Amino acid sequence: MCFVGSLTFLFEAGSAAGGTSTAGSSAPEESGNSVDNLISNASETTNGAGVARNFEKSGGYEQALKDFESLNPVNVKDIQTQYGLGQVGTLSDGTTVVARPGSTTGGATLEIKISNTKIYKIRY
Repeated sequence: MCFVGSLTFLFEAGSAAGGTSTAGSSAPEESGNSVDNLISNASETTNGAGVARNFEKSGGYEQALKDFESLNPVNVKDIQTQYGLGQVGTLSDGTTVVARPGSTTGGATLEIKISNTKIYKIRY
């Protein structure tokens, strides 16, 4: 088990415990969905406070996972969050993406961290 910030990564014999992994996948990001595409289909709810830009979509955690997978992340690992089991992966440009079943605002979240000052959070 490895602790990084508020996320706990679960490892078992070199692979993500209890889930599927696309680690080592060579599919380029361009063949899937793009971050810009995801947020263009969402309603922006950013209130001006904090670094993150917030968006809203429907579909719950199931849709958050579909959107996560559509970005073709690599090195995908299952993570234990305070809201339940989620996933974290990396896009070809180094962007970190996290899908989790809950948030302080209540809904499932797809968090896209491009840099420390550019974060998108899509709530479902």
